Amino acid sequence: MVVSVSSINNSASLRVLYIPLEFKTWQNASHFPYSGNYGFEEGFAPNGVEFLTIPALYETTSSEQTSWLNHSRELCAGKYFDQVWLEIVHSRLDEDFLDWTTTIAPVRIGFIWESCEMHPDELVNNPEGVKIRRINLERNLKFVTHVVAIDEKDVEKFNAHGSVKAKWLWDAGIVPERFICKELPPTPAPNNCGVFYGALYGERKKWLEHHALKDLLVRPVASLEYTSNLPGLFDKLNATSEAFLKEDNAVTFDFFTTYIDSLRVIRRECFSLWLKGLSMGAAIVNLPQFGKGYASRVLEGMAAGRPVISCEIPDRPKTKALFEDGKEILLYKGDNPCQLAEHIQQILSDPDFARRISANAIKKLKNFHTMETLVRQILDWIENKEINSCLTTYSFQGDQT
Repeated sequence: MVVSVSSINNSASLRVLYIPLEFKTWQNASHFPYSGNYGFEEGFAPNGVEFLTIPALYETTSSEQTSWLNHSRELCAGKYFDQVWLEIVHSRLDEDFLDWTTTIAPVRIGFIWESCEMHPDELVNNPEGVKIRRINLERNLKFVTHVVAIDEKDVEKFNAHGSVKAKWLWDAGIVPERFICKELPPTPAPNNCGVFYGALYGERKKWLEHHALKDLLVRPVASLEYTSNLPGLFDKLNATSEAFLKEDNAVTFDFFTTYIDSLRVIRRECFSLWLKGLSMGAAIVNLPQFGKGYASRVLEGMAAGRPVISCEIPDRPKTKALFEDGKEILLYKGDNPCQLAEHIQQILSDPDFARRISANAIKKLKNFHTMETLVRQILDWIENKEINSCLTTYSFQGDQT
């Protein structure tokens, strides 16, 4: 159940102003998963949180007329919040808006969905993008009290520095429980090979063209939601609301509620189709990545009921310990395409093994890695309560990489 704008009241046990990253077009929005924005709402309700969601559009600053954040004061008038949750790497938030957030809630949690340490290829191929991300993060960090980060090393650095308290996101997970498949999809899969969805940066194109992976690994042209009218509806909804705001119309609760309710429905349906598309591959492959925390497709592939084969994230022992190699996930070295090919061949030749990997991963997801668990962990962490995670009993002694 999603709490609408009008149902926020001042007697709730906990009230959150939630500011997720969003985009104007599905072409851009499709790269940022539902589980990273409106999926959080599915974790709020079961944990007794009332919330108001106002998206931060990537293409506009918070002070522009066509930004919903520019109207946040009207939307929040007469409402009180205990916490603000917001994305702080790509959201274009000006200091006036950020300063306002400090007046409405004592706790402000910034989410960092990628590693703060840039890969050398990022610095060379996208220097302007790197510069903007660094400027955004440096500015936004001044206004938050807590950080939830995807990279375990970033968490260590933040906590060592002492300016903000930091928590590791992957203590839990980001898939709402209801999206985790109840029954494993049939084998053989419609696409009876390894499937990779993702951008072709770095060496990824070379991996897809490697002779050892010929006929074993494919990158589909588009994900399943593009076979529906949902991307078009997403674009039209945002274009309509932008035109409304550009004309300097009064922003009413009714108009905003219609907009945000429609947006989350489209996002949710697209996510369902995305998972269905993942289930059509024999295995979900995570090719070598810039970020030092698992890409969302790792957990989403597990939720779809297919075995996941991922590159091992170097120098991140807690990340490696999240899922047991050979039992819940298959890992390969980031410089060894032949090892990836062997894993895919094993999945294709031994369906029982593949199903055991999937079943074990789903069990781990349900027990430790749901969005509901993540939200509960964050709330407990803010209150300095003990956090239960799959790594509670894990010992980080010696070389774990």
